[in-house]
Amino acid sequence: MNNRNVFLLSAAVLASVFSLTAAWEFAIEEAVAPRVLDHHREEMVQERWEYVVTSTVFAALALILPTLWLARMTRERERGQQALEESEQRFRDFAGIAADWFWEMGPDLRFTFISERLEAIAGVAPHQIVGLTREEFLSDQIEDGDAWRRHRRDLEAHRAFSGFEYPWRRPDGKLRVLRVSGKPLFDGEGRFRGYRGIGSDVTAARRMVNRIAHQAAHDPLTGLLNRREFERRLEHAIASARRHGARHVVCYLDLDQFKTVNDTAGHAAGDAVLKEIRGLLDGKFRERDTLARLGGDEFGLLLENCVVDEALEKCEGIISAFRDFRLRWNGHTFRVGVSIGLAPVGADAEDASDVLRRADVACYAAKELGRNRVDVYRERGARTSSASH
Repeated sequence: MNNRNVFLLSAAVLASVFSLTAAWEFAIEEAVAPRVLDHHREEMVQERWEYVVTSTVFAALALILPTLWLARMTRERERGQQALEESEQRFRDFAGIAADWFWEMGPDLRFTFISERLEAIAGVAPHQIVGLTREEFLSDQIEDGDAWRRHRRDLEAHRAFSGFEYPWRRPDGKLRVLRVSGKPLFDGEGRFRGYRGIGSDVTAARRMVNRIAHQAAHDPLTGLLNRREFERRLEHAIASARRHGARHVVCYLDLDQFKTVNDTAGHAAGDAVLKEIRGLLDGKFRERDTLARLGGDEFGLLLENCVVDEALEKCEGIISAFRDFRLRWNGHTFRVGVSIGLAPVGADAEDASDVLRRADVACYAAKELGRNRVDVYRERGARTSSASH
């Protein structure tokens, strides 16, 4: 209750006391004074009673009205306080959903505040971070990529940023992915005062995204890349051949005698053969090269920055690995070979489908000429470059 309210209530109480006192004094006087029955005395008594009644009514109003007013103001103040508390709780709820921790930076881009929640996520107490810049905090964990360079430019230009993600390895060795957003602060004269922002642990979400992306790009049976991802990478190779004159080679692999395995031992045995392909070809090409399952018993191998003669040597190694391969299944032993077609990837390639068609044509020619061979596509046909029986 403020000073004004106290003053009004005090005035009302004093007025009421004064009026009630006057009324009681008159009543007592009338009770103990001798009775005077003349007409003049009766008129005075009547007037005085009217005065007492009027004063009492005004005194009551003077007491009741401020009290009612104060009660109303109190209710409104309580409602306002309740609305403020609800608004603050709403903000805390929304902020809690949107962020795991809060942070502030000063004009020198050093942390001045970190909420306690970060310690449970990053394994580092806030007092260990306050006073450091983000780069000092992350030290050797910063990746020198485009995202970091853009983030530095945003900070130096005092621009708002949103959804900046970076990896953080906790002291216990666990890797987390953190996401931060920040808003620059300026004073009334436009001077930069620092940043205020939020942070979130998006490790689970990032793993889910990576898992979905992996499933979209890989064959579920063999774990190799699928046809769509292979064609995407082949398109990049074609683009580099057009822009920079780079030379690449695509190898189209089609298993021989694979139908016999399926027909004799069933699809489970056929699946077992397909699963062995990655291990069978391990070490037969470079890590930067791309092996994919194109469908059924067909595989694609993209050899980047590679000439045809080098590709032929690699394919000889692949054919040799299949020559020694045996599948033992339910008392049966199966041999599976491979025929390979090569297609150079140059600036004349139309697209990925065109290159794969050429390699497929060369592979078909290898099968027609006896299987377990590697052939190279030419515009006027496929030339047998090697044969193994």
